This record gives sequence, structure tokens and C-alpha cells, in this order.
Amino acid sequence: MLGRLTGLLFGNLRKQLTVGMVLVVTTMIALFVWDMTRRQQAAEMDQHSEQVTALANSTATSSAVWVISRDFSGLQEIIQGVARYPHVRHAIVLDLKGQILAHNDPSKIGLYLTDLPQKPNAPILQRTASSIDVTSPIVLADRQIGWVRIGLDRAHFNADVDKLWQSGIVYVLIGGALSVLLALLTSRYLTRRLSAIQQVANSVQAGESEKRVVLEGDDEAAQLARQFNNMLESLAQREEALRIAAAAFESQEGMVVTDRNNVILRINRAFSKITGYSHDEAVGQKMNFLKSNRHGADFYAALWKTILSDGSWRGEIWNRIKNEEVRPHWLTISAVKDRSDAVINYVGTYTDITERKQAEAARSESEVRWKFAIEGAGDGLWDWNIQTGNAFYSSRYKEMFGYAEADIGDTADEWSKRIHPEDLPGVMAALQPYMDGKPGSATIEFRMLCKDGSWKWTSGRGMIVSRDAEGKPLRMIGTNTDITERKRSELEIRNLNASVVLRS
Repeated sequence: MLGRLTGLLFGNLRKQLTVGMVLVVTTMIALFVWDMTRRQQAAEMDQHSEQVTALANSTATSSAVWVISRDFSGLQEIIQGVARYPHVRHAIVLDLKGQILAHNDPSKIGLYLTDLPQKPNAPILQRTASSIDVTSPIVLADRQIGWVRIGLDRAHFNADVDKLWQSGIVYVLIGGALSVLLALLTSRYLTRRLSAIQQVANSVQAGESEKRVVLEGDDEAAQLARQFNNMLESLAQREEALRIAAAAFESQEGMVVTDRNNVILRINRAFSKITGYSHDEAVGQKMNFLKSNRHGADFYAALWKTILSDGSWRGEIWNRIKNEEVRPHWLTISAVKDRSDAVINYVGTYTDITERKQAEAARSESEVRWKFAIEGAGDGLWDWNIQTGNAFYSSRYKEMFGYAEADIGDTADEWSKRIHPEDLPGVMAALQPYMDGKPGSATIEFRMLCKDGSWKWTSGRGMIVSRDAEGKPLRMIGTNTDITERKRSELEIRNLNASVVLRS
């Protein structure tokens, strides 16, 4: 029975939304009605208490003279006047002994009341939902001479409260009915939009991966639809990435995948081309079958230490390929980990750098010959890496200006900070066109600061020898020649010519 009732009320999302909304709305309305009624009762009680207390005080004041004079007929007239106030249950004047001197029911005159307060400042004898009974001392010349007691009947107010409760119940029922209607419409709207998401999910599951949810608006259902679409896009991108990865595996770089024990699981065609080993020959082997013995144990220990700490290693390694040749390869090894951060595979990429190494060796030999020829002619040589700001200065360069080997560092500003301040702007302006792409070499004459504080004239020649793909300069090399004597001779000649001109 309970299960059937639960299914009837909460069997699906629409029913859950309807029941939940109805419960919330009716509960809130009921709480509102109860709170407002309770507040109304309290406010009325306070108001009635204040009214009857004020009436008692006023009656006590007007009765004082009549009590002291024992004029009972005058007191009875006052009490009868008070009794005409709405809902007054009783109005009484008593002496200090509790004897009734005047009463709205004349038959009770002369009787005694024993429930008077012990102190004059305790005016309220009774305060209930049905009545309020208050007293007020009769004082004349600062001396109490009697009491006034007035009771208020609150039955009429209770009838009003009952009507208020009845109206509140009607409002609760109306609110519940309206909430049912609103909940049905809302739940139908929401579930209709959610069903659109369900339909697309079923289509994607059936293989229609291009399907997407189309919901207008910015409500929760629309946001859920967009998130669902984003999830589908992410899945599609992952599938595309897997296809790209499969294509990349057959790239120009040699690739190998091993297990955690470094046993080869898969290679690509480029790996076979680089090493000479076929797929069947390589799979199942450990990677050390390419070991050339050109690296010591320390090299391999450092390699694996880096992989374990950083997750990858890259660098130059010499391997022995199938035809027994030992060739240089640029190797990158990356560790593949599972969700628990445990290594499950290693992926390596190989590039044969034999031709590059041969070109580097030839270039190095050429540069050695070039430097030897330059310094043999007495010129100082410099080589500036523009990207890093580092620079090489030959021993002859440093000697030319009187510096020892350790006096000049390996940065470009070691050169610029020693240029004469008057020459520096012109030197930089002359270099700029070549930095911007002008071909050829720059030749500039300027003064350089020597170690002894003197200035020496030099002729600097430089050329940009490499640029990146965007044309930005990467490297500049050049020489400096001491032309101080030439400059001195030119100055002497200019002075001599000027002297001849003056004499003539």
C-alpha cells in the first residue's frame, strides 16, 4: 500500500515537482496565516489591556472625591457611565477592605471581594483570551482610599479570530489549488525540455554522433542542454584527437611504445627506417638492444632519474642500428601514467641527427679557421646571440683595449657601455637598418673606453648571420680593428691643411 502511494505521488519527475511545489506553497501560506493571526491576537490583547487600564485609571481619578465623601449615589452614576463602554463585563468601586461601594450590577453593592492586589502597582488581575480584569488604586492627597476594578469581555474578539482562521484556511486551500495548477504546468514544461535532451542522448547512443540538443532560453534545462552539447563536442574532439594521434604515430619521426618494464610493444615505420629493425624484430625486445656503449652508466642513471622525477627526458643519444653503425639520435622519452599516477607505458620519439651533427662539425671547423685568420690579422672578434643577449669576445678583442681575460664578461652590454657617449647614438642608428633586415655588413667607426681610462678609435664591422622565420635577427658576428693611429694621422693632416689655408 505504501509502495503504491509512493509511486502515485513520486513515481516520476513531474509528480515529484508537483507534490514538492504544492507542499512548499501550502506550507508557506499556512505559516503566514498562523503567524499573522497570532500577531493580530497579541496586538489586540495589548490594545485591550491598554484601553481597560486607561479606563480604570480615569474612573479612579473621577471617583476619589465621591469615595472620601461616601457619596454612593454619585459613585453609582460614574460606574453606570463606565458600564456603557462597549464590552465592559463589570465596573466596580471598592474601599480598602474590599467592600463594593458601586457596581454595574447594583445587587452586588455591599459585598466583599478578596482577590484585590497586595500592591497598588499591580493593575492586571487577569489577562486571558476571554477576558481582561484590571484594578486601579483610588488616591487622594497621595493616600490610597480605595480601588476601581474593571473587567473587559473579549468574546467578540475571539469570534473575529475564528473568522480570520476560517478565511486563512480558505486562502490555504485556494493557494494549494493554484500551486497544483502551476506545478502541473511547470513540470510539464520542464520535463518536455528534458525529454528533448533524452531523445538526443538516445540518438547519439544509436550512432548519430552529430546530433545536438536545440533548446532556446537561459533556464536550467537550456544550460543543461548546452553542457550536454559541450560534452558531446568534447567527446567528438577526443575522437578526432585519437585519429590525429594515430596518424601522428606514422609520422616522419621514429616512435616506439613500451610497457612499464621497457619492453617494446609497438613501433612505427619511421622507427624501422631509422634503426633498420622491422616490427617483428623489434617488438618484444628491451630498448637497450640499441645500446652503443658510447654512454656510461652515469648517463643512463641520470636519464631515468629525470624521467621518474619529471615524467620525461629529451636529449642526444648514440645508438647502434642494425647494420652496426653507431649514429646520433635526438630522443624524447615520456612516461604515461594511469589515474593512480603509476607508470603504465613509455613513449619514445627518435630523430636521426647524423647530417646535422656532420654539418655542425664542418661549421665548427670552419669557424675555428675563420677566427684564427681574423685574430692573425690583429683584429678582435665578437659573436653576439641577439635572442639571449650573450656575447663572445676574443682574447685579441680584450687585449686591444687593455683588458685582461676576466675583465670583460659575456653579455652584449660589455660592448655598448664602453662606447663613447658622443658616439653611442650614431652607432645604434647605423646598426638599426641591419637589425630590421637590410642585407650586407655594417662598418662603423667609434671610440671605445680602455682600461686605463683613455679612448681608442676602432672600426667595427658586423653582419647578421641568422634570422628566424619572421625575419627577426638571431645572431651577429663581427670584428674590431684599432684605427687610433689612422685617426691621429688624419687629424694631423687636417690641422696642417688648416694651417696652410691660414698662411695663404
